[in-house]
Amino acid sequence: MLQNNSYEITCSLLNQWLRIWNNPVEDNDSYQEFLNTLDRIPTPDNEYMQKGREYEKKVYDGQDEIFSPIVKGGDFQTAISKKVEICGMNIMLYGKLDCLKAGKIYDIKYVREYTYLKYIASSQHSMYLELVPNAKDFTYLVCDYKGNHYREVYDRTFIKDIKSIVADFLNWLKLKGLMEKYQDKWCWEKLHSKK
Repeated sequence: MLQNNSYEITCSLLNQWLRIWNNPVEDNDSYQEFLNTLDRIPTPDNEYMQKGREYEKKVYDGQDEIFSPIVKGGDFQTAISKKVEICGMNIMLYGKLDCLKAGKIYDIKYVREYTYLKYIASSQHSMYLELVPNAKDFTYLVCDYKGNHYREVYDRTFIKDIKSIVADFLNWLKLKGLMEKYQDKWCWEKLHSKK
């Protein structure tokens, strides 16, 4: 039987958990970062986050000769959500799209160094392709600090279903005794009642 409340799931939360889930070696730092995210403790701004935001703005403002033409005319920073039932719970998938244009989703990244398939383990492409059912694909537009540009494209054929990722996450929370904390900190109605 479904509960009345809904519980928010974001890519930030899932990606912090996936760092633990996909790494069999015990990593106390990653686990603590996950717990901080689960507790909704804000991450202190750092140099890399600031550089990423500055680069996104540069792309949006038409100042990047490679990526700006790709996203020009798109909808930027659009909040989107969808309620689904997973493991008997009302789950609100929620995120903010960097850019949606002509049935394509773009996420802009600025990194020190790029490696092939850098984002394959990320939940972003699975999440946003679920949230935007008419989107053809999801493309990471990546620029490294040296000015090299890369595209990493995912279509529906080669992604893991976000519902199965969330189910694994919820089952893991139960196993670790963290479900009550998640339900307290990520209740959709509590988070969005003041907005």
